[in-house]
Amino acid sequence: MTEPDRPTEEADRDAAAGLVGRPLPIRPMVEIAGAERIAELLPAGGYVRAPILRRRGIATAFDDELQRSRGARIETPPVEAWRLRDAIVLDLGIVISAGGEVVRESLAELKIPQDGPNYACDGESLTLKSPPQGRFPRGHLLKKRGARNYGHWLAELLVREEALRQAGLPHGWPLVHKSRHAELTELYRRSLQMLGAPPPHPCGPEPLSVDDLTLVTGLSAHPDRKHPLLREMAARLRRVAAAEGATGLGERLLVTRAAGHGRGFANREAVHAYFTDRGFRIIEPQSLSFPEQIAAFGAAKEVWGIMGAAMTNTLFAPPEARIGYIASAHMNGQFFADQEAIAGRDAFNVLFCAPVSGSGPSSPRGNINDKITVDLAALEALRAEMLPAAPAPAPPPPLVRRLMKRLRRRRSGA
Repeated sequence: MTEPDRPTEEADRDAAAGLVGRPLPIRPMVEIAGAERIAELLPAGGYVRAPILRRRGIATAFDDELQRSRGARIETPPVEAWRLRDAIVLDLGIVISAGGEVVRESLAELKIPQDGPNYACDGESLTLKSPPQGRFPRGHLLKKRGARNYGHWLAELLVREEALRQAGLPHGWPLVHKSRHAELTELYRRSLQMLGAPPPHPCGPEPLSVDDLTLVTGLSAHPDRKHPLLREMAARLRRVAAAEGATGLGERLLVTRAAGHGRGFANREAVHAYFTDRGFRIIEPQSLSFPEQIAAFGAAKEVWGIMGAAMTNTLFAPPEARIGYIASAHMNGQFFADQEAIAGRDAFNVLFCAPVSGSGPSSPRGNINDKITVDLAALEALRAEMLPAAPAPAPPPPLVRRLMKRLRRRRSGA
């Protein structure tokens, strides 16, 4: 597929001028005038959350929720592909039809109320503050709130490309978040390339007109619900990475986070010593290419890591791998609990740790990025629970049993 011309500054604004400055109604896709349902990509279905919860560490506000969710069945709606002509996309995935109707599914993860430079939304309607800044001929939307995060891209957006690919539907160029970080820009390009997609087109937050827009609905619902299609996509990416020559980094991995991302270990030296003494290799996935990350997790038998985007790579680990999450008490962990179920594992293993107040970079979610202090005794106890029990000794042969029985009789007679 030949890449199209990029949008120009002199794009036609007149078509959308009447939409600016007035409240636009929010409606589900099925009620949007002019929306064309191309196909049902996957039927409704579901999955069962891991029935086993192993948790250690300090008590959290999420303990009851995690206990109640064990073994619960999560229903997944049909996955559908829709087409909108002359649509507008803006911010992190908001979609407006040519007739001025806002697609509710594109707002599902938006914090309400919202008032920004390009729009305002109160939950009932959305007001567009500026007309489109350019045009694009044909694409499908791979943007959403949280798209700056590696984990959301892998678990909730890239899988849309996989759904369209499996259905064999032509759908144009992927429209992705315009990242300021080179590693995310490269991730978008490389991961899409590995699925056989054309190069992505980065879109900023300002409104953009798209002549022919494809939108996939029903694949995920942040922060928890995933889709079983993720497992098929992960298997495909493992095969591609292997064919490219990427290799593993050992059977035991400790996954750390880049220093600037926060949520590191407050007792870093002690934690690293604990794991290295037990044969673990310490990795920072951000320093690896996407195929290298896939191969590293794909070859691992035991993985521990700080709960965060890099641990989404556990999707590539074998179902029988033992995965342990080290989490701040400010995180509920359900995103990863559901991921464990999708990956085919029957347990969610988590160590909740005390945060060190004010030790991390600021976050819209408050103190979620504070460093954490790992209780090594609790870590050892959780790891012992996860390791397979030693096999029971085999019974002695019949001859040995008879000799032992005679010996006991002689002793009792004496």
